[in-house]
Amino acid sequence: MAIAVFLKEHLGWEDFQVRDFTSIENVIVLAYFIRGYFYEIESALTHDPTMKEICLLGYGKGKVTKLYFLRGLAKLAAWEEIQSLIDQKQLTREQVKDWLKYYKT
Repeated sequence: MAIAVFLKEHLGWEDFQVRDFTSIENVIVLAYFIRGYFYEIESALTHDPTMKEICLLGYGKGKVTKLYFLRGLAKLAAWEEIQSLIDQKQLTREQVKDWLKYYKT
């Protein structure tokens, strides 16, 4: 379930719509393949320093789990989106800090 939410909310798969049965089958097969691949390499990933950092970003507190990894990826995706907006609008650091006052209240 966490993967489906991540795909919809953070990767934009909510807007990805397929209407024919073959396309739906292909998406499901792809999802199962990716899940199987990560299952096979899971033990190697738990020792990977990058995975540990991404999980830390997802509030992992030293633990490497799928949930913390997805949370960390969601934060990275949000940061990338925000950075793109900053670049497009040529916002200054002070303007961004001004926006953050709404978050802190």
